[in-house]
Amino acid sequence: MVQLLVLESLVRSLSSSESSSEIAEQNGYYGIDAETTAHATGILGKCGLVDNKLYLMPRNFFPLMQLCGVGAEHTIPLTKLVIAHELTHVLQNQEVGLMEFYSETDLEKLYAISATYEGHAVFVHDQVGKILGIDHTVIEMSRMLSAGEITFEDYLSEAVKQKVSTLYEKIYLGGRDFIEFHFQRGGNELVWEILANPPLSTAMILEPATYSPLAGGTPNYAALLKGLETFFDLDNWQIQNTELGRMMIEASYMGLSDEDQQAIIPNIEHVQAFIAQKPFPIALINVSFIKLADSAIVPRYIGALEQLEKDQIEALNASGGAVRITGLTMDDFTAIDADLARKTTYRLVLASDEEPAADAADEAGDTEMADDAEADGDSNMTTIFRICRGDVVIEIICSGIAVDDTQIALLAEEVFVRYAKMQAAEASH
Repeated sequence: MVQLLVLESLVRSLSSSESSSEIAEQNGYYGIDAETTAHATGILGKCGLVDNKLYLMPRNFFPLMQLCGVGAEHTIPLTKLVIAHELTHVLQNQEVGLMEFYSETDLEKLYAISATYEGHAVFVHDQVGKILGIDHTVIEMSRMLSAGEITFEDYLSEAVKQKVSTLYEKIYLGGRDFIEFHFQRGGNELVWEILANPPLSTAMILEPATYSPLAGGTPNYAALLKGLETFFDLDNWQIQNTELGRMMIEASYMGLSDEDQQAIIPNIEHVQAFIAQKPFPIALINVSFIKLADSAIVPRYIGALEQLEKDQIEALNASGGAVRITGLTMDDFTAIDADLARKTTYRLVLASDEEPAADAADEAGDTEMADDAEADGDSNMTTIFRICRGDVVIEIICSGIAVDDTQIALLAEEVFVRYAKMQAAEASH
């Protein structure tokens, strides 16, 4: 379900090259990149959860303020807001013990917990700003927290920024709205009860009235993807099995048209992701179990994702940036019985490189050399499989690792079988 994988895989692939740092430097961003801008308070100040000390990083203020278009007259009031924000975290740590909650490894739960505590800190520093009469600086601080007003000339930086800023706007500002909702209902007493029992679902953050301190009766979707590493040779890979909740879904699908977002996102009931990554040579495997509310939405869902990928690739290649995509193919996947199954492949190349013969063949419509590169585990090759039965989509993304169709079909079949067994067990109860 990584709909911006086209862009994110490029960033990963280029992380060891000169591209990422040079792009920032060429644009005068002083080495502060697109993702870093979304952690505004984190790079301006930090509270130590172990020593309960407040750390300020004054050398970061002017570069970040310049990047966000915040005037120098806000320096002192902005510093006061950062101090108020971080001291709130110190108080949270003293009262409820943040270390315990931030040890959570499930991304969905961690995002919900982070939104609760960051939202509370934003809520407090907003109130401090009002008391001090620096309301305009509060507005500027909100812009900095989401990084939404920043525009990067480089296409990759801008695309990643849009997704990151959407996610962090929901964590910081959505979290603030969540806290304010409950403050209006029960004051600080209720807020501190929630801080001691934070929600474990980002949907509760975005819909505060649904908050419950108890985990819901969600089926154990993680069991569907447990042990999938046995289908691959994944020694020394980093592996996660995590839910991708409402915040991540909305951030991932923000590139879809408004009509598609409105039709698709409310129909996504659950996304469970098996994520395996290797830093060198860079490689990624992502297996997502996507449960939709209605099988009728599946064709539109698949079509919208493929159109999004085409649009992203076209925009990237037209941007004149440091990288481009070649060898794009989108075909039916026939190795498994399914209501709908599709396979997408593409390759990343540096624009400065001489075009390989394989890429030239791809663009001429000859995919044989692309298939050879995929079989060899080309670190620049990405393959995406989407296999649909009923209201379930299994999405398998492989980048920098050789896979064959039979291997993918067996993996998907295993997940479908596990899901059928889960449904049967639930029905028997």
